[in-house]
Amino acid sequence: WQRLKAIEAAAKRPRVTLQPLMPSQKCLFWGSVRDPSPAYAWLKCQEPDDEDCWEVLKTQGSIKGRNGGQYGASEKYVRLSLLMRPREFDILSEKLEAFMNPES
Repeated sequence: WQRLKAIEAAAKRPRVTLQPLMPSQKCLFWGSVRDPSPAYAWLKCQEPDDEDCWEVLKTQGSIKGRNGGQYGASEKYVRLSLLMRPREFDILSEKLEAFMNPES
């Protein structure tokens, strides 16, 4: 999660933003306060012309995700799965970084 936030923070003008996590909560199983460990990241396209964020990420960034409309959200949102092998996450991070910083 920190790596995705770092990519977003490094972008001069982020085309997509990472939606915030829920705050830390007490884990009933462990009995202690724990940070969330999300299986998914939600991205929101910020450009007014990017009505279908899934299509934009797929065609312009070669990034696979799920359209927010499939989950009752706006099509300005995309859900990315974070449950993957480390090398696959590296590739996703590289693609996301290239998409966020097209001039570099």
